[in-house]
Amino acid sequence: MHKRETFKNVFEHYMSRYSAGCFTVGDTIEFDKKILNDPVFKGLQPDLQLRVKDMVDAQVAGDAIIMVANVSLEPLHDEQAHPSTITIGYSMGGGRYYDPVTVPGHLLAHMKRIENGANLPDLIPAKHKINYDEKFSKTAQPADLAKAEKNRTQGHVTSTLM
Repeated sequence: MHKRETFKNVFEHYMSRYSAGCFTVGDTIEFDKKILNDPVFKGLQPDLQLRVKDMVDAQVAGDAIIMVANVSLEPLHDEQAHPSTITIGYSMGGGRYYDPVTVPGHLLAHMKRIENGANLPDLIPAKHKINYDEKFSKTAQPADLAKAEKNRTQGHVTSTLM
């Protein structure tokens, strides 16, 4: 039989958004183009530089939403937590990310949080949003019953009329 171990001391540490470099999982971010000239960025591996540059370009062009997938903190230093790495990725909504990239926490200086929160499922890149108000009328339109009956008898799928 195993001897049950107990803790003699338990330590707690409160980590807030602000002690984690102002970023938490699920935050939508925006890049500052200066990231491409940062010495830390230039010191990254060429493949990683290219992936981050692609993210910057896609986000600036309005083709992608970039979100924080993970923030790693280094051990406490001078009673302060500092992000050691941040993982960012293209958002698919609902807390799903693809092509995640982990970069040094120093590069947070070139990122800005534009939306707070986790799992924002309704974010769509601006260029790909559909304005349904322009596509559909807001006022009730009479149904064409003759056309509906014709489609019904010919085996076409139509909307149900009540």
